[in-house]
Formats: sequence, C-alpha cells, structure tokens
Amino acid sequence: MTGSASRVAVIGATGAIGFPLTRSLVDLGHDVVAVSRSRTEVNGDRLDTLAADGVTVLHCPDLTNAPALAAGLEGCDVLVVAMRASPRIVAAIEPAILEAARAAGVARFIPSEFGTHTMAVDYGVSGQFDAKKHFQERLFASGIPWTIVYGGGIAEYFMPTLRDGKAIQVFGDTSLRWPAHLLDDIAAVSARAVVDPRTAERAVQLYARLVTFDQVIATLAEAWPDHTFEIEHVSGEALDAMRRSANPDPGDRRLSEQEILGITYANFVLGKLGDPGYPGTLSANELYPDYRYRDPLELLRDPVFVFGE
Repeated sequence: MTGSASRVAVIGATGAIGFPLTRSLVDLGHDVVAVSRSRTEVNGDRLDTLAADGVTVLHCPDLTNAPALAAGLEGCDVLVVAMRASPRIVAAIEPAILEAARAAGVARFIPSEFGTHTMAVDYGVSGQFDAKKHFQERLFASGIPWTIVYGGGIAEYFMPTLRDGKAIQVFGDTSLRWPAHLLDDIAAVSARAVVDPRTAERAVQLYARLVTFDQVIATLAEAWPDHTFEIEHVSGEALDAMRRSANPDPGDRRLSEQEILGITYANFVLGKLGDPGYPGTLSANELYPDYRYRDPLELLRDPVFVFGE
C-alpha cells in the first residue's frame, strides 16, 4: 500500500540517498522533480541519468530563496529533503525549504533524516541531532503533514573496510544489535513510505537487518582466514568522555569532532540507530512485509569492498 501516483520533489536527488530514492520513486510510477542548485562536474552524470529516466530537473541556485523555490514546487504533492546535512545546513536552509513547501501547498514534507532515530535521542548528545530535533519542532508546528524515515546504518558506510589501512574500530557492547541496510534497500523502502497515506504524521523505522560488531568481526575472519584484522575497541565510557571533551568547532569541515563522536555514541552505546518502539514509530517490516532486504554482512565477503581494487 503506497497510495496513488504522486508528484514528488526531491532536494538532493543526486546524493547518496537521494539518487537511488529518486529512481525508486520513478520505478513506482510517480512523477518526480529533482531539485538541484546547479549542474556540476560531480552531479552532472547523475542529473543526466535522472533526466533519461523521465525525471524533471529543476535548478534552484539558492534554496534559502523561499519564493523562488515555492514557484518550482507548485503542483507537488510530496517534498523529500535528502541533502547531506550538518547542523549549520539544517539551521540555515531547511526552514526556508519548509516555508517554500507551505507556500506551494505541498501536502507532505519529509525532512533530511534517513539514519539514526533522532526523535529517540535526547538533546545534548550531538549538535547534529540537536539541529534536526529543533527543525522537527518547527515542522510539527507548521501544520504540514510529515513523515520521517529512519533507515538505520547505511551498510556501505557502516561496514568496515581496510582500504584506509586503519584498525577496525568497535564501540561499547559489541553484542549490541543495530540495524544496517544497503543504500538501495533504504531508498526503495523510503520511496514507498513517503507517499504512503498510513505514514502521515509518523516516523517509519527500517529494522529488518540487525548486526553486531561481534558478527562483523566473525564474518571478516571467516571470509578472509589468511588476513589478520587489527581491532580497536572503544568502551562506552571512554567514548562518552571523548565526546564531552572533543573540539566542538567544525572549522571548514561539515561536522566537528564532538558532533561525530556524539553520533557514534548515540548509535553504538545508546543504541539509537533504530528504536522501533519509540512512540509514533511505524515498523517498515510490518508496512511492507513482502520487501526482501539483502544481508549487509555480504559486503564483507566482497574483496573490492574490503580491500579496494
């Protein structure tokens, strides 16, 4: 059950989540608008691919220009924000996007999330989550129906590799189970959820594939018995102390050291990569019981993923 065909705008449609999500929306028969600030050497090929898929490409150089963005969103039923966010970006840009959505009469707003269950994380753990929670308060007060999708850990980023030559870090209780799903699976399920009438005013949690650090290490050892993997374990107490004392200034980076450590603490010590029992949260497993997720641990059997080319 995903509702009738809709006109869906996606901001960040060439990004890690936005690109497969946009293509999944097309596969489901929706009319999709890809909102891009400009064409660049980085996103050009993906914009061409989306255009070939029948996606309308809309260039909006300044996403804080709410009237201009609103004009481009006219006629859209759903707006998905899939841009790569930071506390500064969320605070500076997403409120203007929300204003544009209201002015354009968008019927459903999906904020930039798709990872950790930020509703279930208290203020003060990470500036990244604080910014998202502040925006959630603004979204809830706006009167626009919303859906928030929590995909858990993106397996392509959360499964360890040896390409950088560093030790594999594990955190807290290594038997703690946390959700990890491949990008294409997060995108495919998100595409269903954002237009599903059952998910209005609800969070949707993907919780189909659960892994532990113990399983990760065991899978690597089984797949590559002739290789020695260096493991660095950081206790929950040590990680908490590190995040509290870390530098809060991001400088010219997207996230500060303190924000990154806070995210890690929330994910692997507090266990908030997924919280299907949090009030107002729907289970994607129950919404779409026929969807078949791939096993994220299989990435660890791929020599290109683990060791590089």
